[in-house]
Amino acid sequence: MKADDGSVRSRRRLRCPSCGLFRDGYPASTLIGASVDPYFRLPLWLRADSCGQVLWAYNMRHLDLLEAYVAARLRERGSDTNSMLTKLPAWLKSAKHRQEVLRVIGRLRASVPAVAQHEDGVGSGPLHRGPS
Repeated sequence: MKADDGSVRSRRRLRCPSCGLFRDGYPASTLIGASVDPYFRLPLWLRADSCGQVLWAYNMRHLDLLEAYVAARLRERGSDTNSMLTKLPAWLKSAKHRQEVLRVIGRLRASVPAVAQHEDGVGSGPLHRGPS
């Protein structure tokens, strides 16, 4: 869709397999790196306090990636300095927080409704906590 200012906006769709919420639209901007859906600004389902901070993930694939990174005893640095993993906060990467973060990740995983874990395209979009 072409906006009044001449920019092109992509259509975005939000569908929750758990509660049935459905939103469709052409958001003007995205908000990346916060504990809300980047397009519709709804609170994420995968969000919990950990080590005095907020641990969050957009979806199950994101949670799997965080879990694998935090659980790794040896983290080799690649040449990509712009990857998501290199930009994780220090508290999340800290070995002294490893067990607590993994415990919270397990709790988040257990909180996801079964229908959302086994839906076609699992992990493809943000899981939300309902209308706000």
